[in-house]
Amino acid sequence: MSTKRIAAKVLKWTTIAAAGLLAFLVVLLWVATGTQLGARMVIGFIEGRSLGIHIENVQGKLAGPLFLRDVQYESDLATVSIEQITVDWKFLSLVKRRLHIDSLRVSGVDALVNLPSDTTAQTVSGDTVAAAEPAPFEPPLDVIFDMVEVERAKAQVPDLVTASIEHLGLSGSLDSYILSANAILTGQSAPETHVTL
Repeated sequence: MSTKRIAAKVLKWTTIAAAGLLAFLVVLLWVATGTQLGARMVIGFIEGRSLGIHIENVQGKLAGPLFLRDVQYESDLATVSIEQITVDWKFLSLVKRRLHIDSLRVSGVDALVNLPSDTTAQTVSGDTVAAAEPAPFEPPLDVIFDMVEVERAKAQVPDLVTASIEHLGLSGSLDSYILSANAILTGQSAPETHVTL
């Protein structure tokens, strides 16, 4: 057999193998994002990473709409339980390095925030110095949200403040957004304050 024929066969089988691998990856991506089974597999993978997240019930597709019920998060900093999260987003917007959320609805939030004992100052060599400012958050994607709604949410920082939110609405982007809220704030020694934005 001539070297031309061998090269042609190698090229042919390499092309077939590459096309088969590409087809497999497309099917895998479709299963992961376009089916309920894929959503459950990805959520199970996330839960298995020891991130403190547990989701009792998953319905829908990762590509949307996705329904999560009885979501729990626990860490040293906070304990959060959420009755329901519904999200619908434009999956293909990720190609443009953009996360475009059509709608995100969250209801029944109960959060307990555990602040470290001293959050305002640190002691260095016997001297008290102000805590360093955190670095600014720069998301790797542009984030756009058409509608975010939070209903029946309560966040508590023990011995400091409790915020009860009846309704919070948000639309826009991380750089420019419109916020509406109806909340009640109560502090350790402050009167109850009703806030409407």
